[in-house]
Amino acid sequence: MLTLVRIVFIAVVLTLITSNAVGFTSTPKTSGPNQCHDNADCSIKLPYCKGIAFCRNGVCACYEEKASITQQCQNDKDCIHLICAPPCEVSYCDTKTSKCKCKCKN
Repeated sequence: MLTLVRIVFIAVVLTLITSNAVGFTSTPKTSGPNQCHDNADCSIKLPYCKGIAFCRNGVCACYEEKASITQQCQNDKDCIHLICAPPCEVSYCDTKTSKCKCKCKN
């Protein structure tokens, strides 16, 4: 009986390892808001891209960015949800148009 329990235990452990249920071979999680491992990460992190968001050197970027989003804002805190792709890294509220935009480095 004890031998049967050992065999079942070993079979369960091997099954968990090979099916990745333990997570030994999982992709490491990204830590920053714009960091990525593949293009699929970026479509979620940069929803305001025109066209396709892509992963370049571990950072999400867009071929072409939307200048603003439809949500109206009153101050910069209203735009904290907007994640801008490099080199446009800081989101702000354009108070003249009440639109969230990305401030780009020149």
